[in-house]
Amino acid sequence: EERYWFRILSLIISLTATVFLFGFVYLISRNSLAIAAIAILYYLTSTTFLAYADSLANQPLDDFFKYLILFLSSLLLFKIDKPSLTRKTKWLIWFLYFLLAISSYDSTFFVFIWLCLSDFWNKHGLAIKKYIFWATAPLFAFFLQILQNTWYLGWEDMLKDVWGTIAFRSNETSSALSYLPWYFKRVAASLSNIGYLLDVQTRYALPIVIILVFLLWRNNVLSRRTWGIISVLMFGGLVFPFLLPIAGGFGYQGRQIVPAISLLVAFTTYASTNFIRKKRVTLLTWSLVILCVIIWAWRIQSTIGYLIKPSPYNIPKEEVNYWSTVKSLTNQDTIVLSLGDKGSRNFFDQFYADRLILDFKDYNILLKSMDRITQVLPNQKD
Repeated sequence: EERYWFRILSLIISLTATVFLFGFVYLISRNSLAIAAIAILYYLTSTTFLAYADSLANQPLDDFFKYLILFLSSLLLFKIDKPSLTRKTKWLIWFLYFLLAISSYDSTFFVFIWLCLSDFWNKHGLAIKKYIFWATAPLFAFFLQILQNTWYLGWEDMLKDVWGTIAFRSNETSSALSYLPWYFKRVAASLSNIGYLLDVQTRYALPIVIILVFLLWRNNVLSRRTWGIISVLMFGGLVFPFLLPIAGGFGYQGRQIVPAISLLVAFTTYASTNFIRKKRVTLLTWSLVILCVIIWAWRIQSTIGYLIKPSPYNIPKEEVNYWSTVKSLTNQDTIVLSLGDKGSRNFFDQFYADRLILDFKDYNILLKSMDRITQVLPNQKD
């Protein structure tokens, strides 16, 4: 069916994005093919990549624009020095940033933080005009979306939509964080990105990263320049869930932390192999080697576990036939009432049925909701 070929297209876009990520890491690591290859291997074997590489949502395009921007901006920082080429590259980055912002908000803050702080870190000074220039790309994209919503909804409903989204989403969190004070909710939501990429709960992922950073520092593995770059990438990858805590409940947000964590793991792996090859036997070096082995062992088992479990996209043929029959027997205005909490499976049911499906956990909830349902149905008389 058509969806298969669209997934192939998404996969091609995702794989192309990793090429740009490879180029970015290659430049950041001072032209090290080994470190770039290790970083990409760690990313490609993560469930963060495997689960969304063929997604029909915005994730592949978001990654494509994000990693292309990272690659081009790193060329600006470390390779391009001709004024005319610099100007053209900046405008190309601006245009790509605009396309990213108009297609998804996921990486908007990440890219802005990277463009501004990486420039500040490497050139040691504020460039306000340049920051404003970068900011105009997402602002222009947002302005166009506001115009589109106004065209569809009118001014009053547009304002309600924007304000309602900001007021509701800016404070909404996953149920697991609902008991925490507002500030800790935001911190926990942002740190969850690390757990998604490492495939462990945040309570375990955070200590692992802290210990890893400590050992890299004590073993003098990274230069001051590399520490600064990774710090900017880490900060940028944690900002969006902090501002919008509900995003911390979405597994695909782990993609925001990919550049920072992949760089840390790549440098750790490269340094560990050098320590073993040169037989540098100290408590600090072997601590780093052991942690590196643990990280990769966990990555292998989590990847295998993901690959052997049934895919959520593999809908049984009987269900496909059932919902296709429902589609053929009903018209476009039909609302289907269904019992059972199916969660995200409801999206797949609606795809094959091409009808609005309302899920209810049990009969009692369905009966309590009937009055409300009948009130909103068209052509109902009192």
